[in-house]
Amino acid sequence: MSPEGYRNLAPFSFFGAFSFDPPTIGLGPGSRRGVDNDSLENIKATEEFVVNLLDGSLPEIDAWDAAGAPIPSDVARSVRIAEAHAALECRVRQIIDLGDAERSSNHLVVAWIERVHLRDDVLDGDRFPLPRPESDDPEVLALDLRCRRRGATP
Repeated sequence: MSPEGYRNLAPFSFFGAFSFDPPTIGLGPGSRRGVDNDSLENIKATEEFVVNLLDGSLPEIDAWDAAGAPIPSDVARSVRIAEAHAALECRVRQIIDLGDAERSSNHLVVAWIERVHLRDDVLDGDRFPLPRPESDDPEVLALDLRCRRRGATP
């Protein structure tokens, strides 16, 4: 959302989780010839954003019409999508310029997740432990991973 309250919704190819404590994600918005795209401009101005995880792709029409109803977030000023499988309300920690401003370039927005919203039907109630391996030896770690994939014990 812009500082003036205009909503912006854009699909992203570059997005990922980096840490669970604090819960941290990275987002890769871009620039063209030194001009930030709307998402990056808004993120720089407000230092917050919401990541909505949806299924399928948005057609080349009004993205909000295709994605679903916007609803207020709890922490961020930005709205989130009611129908999203998950919505992550995020606060910017750092923005790193990754390229040459004269050409198209991307940035890395590192942000802390302040709030997570999950749609009820995406949870199946099953939980499973994922313990860390006990060794620093790369061969032991590789064996442990192969065994876990097969459901065996090393």
